[in-house]
Amino acid sequence: VQGEQVIEGAPFSVEVKASVNGSNCTAEGPALGTPYTDVETHFTVTARDKHGQPVAEGGRKVDVHVTGPSGDLNPAVVDNGDGTYGVTFTYTEKGEHHVAVTADGIIAPDTVESVPIQGSAFAVGVKPSVVGARSTAKGPGLEHPYTDVQTHFVIQARDKHGDEVN
Repeated sequence: VQGEQVIEGAPFSVEVKASVNGSNCTAEGPALGTPYTDVETHFTVTARDKHGQPVAEGGRKVDVHVTGPSGDLNPAVVDNGDGTYGVTFTYTEKGEHHVAVTADGIIAPDTVESVPIQGSAFAVGVKPSVVGARSTAKGPGLEHPYTDVQTHFVIQARDKHGDEVN
């Protein structure tokens, strides 16, 4: 304003949006707990600002990379449009897996950087699923059962490879 002149279009209305801080983003869900092989599982990433508060708007890039005993997975990430991002996939092998999650965050005007989210990479111990067709049962209760006589048998649960599941 110079000499009491008003700038054309003033006053201006500006919407200020919370910026996402990638290292403050969080993830939770059964896929990061103790999942089982060959069972679809999931987790959710929540975008957060520099104070750790949820950012209720989508549009950020979130990447997931899973490393396991038999190789790598790159599950698809779905932007829910509300600041959360869904990840659904299936572990195919038992054992230790590492789930690396990165999220884009604004670190300076016009500068976006992809960084690991809080807790990433997650160490996940995947348990084998029981496959009934591979499991076995044995014992006197199956071989020579009689009425009014207590007996027993043992069921041994096994996974898809025939390995015992305890």
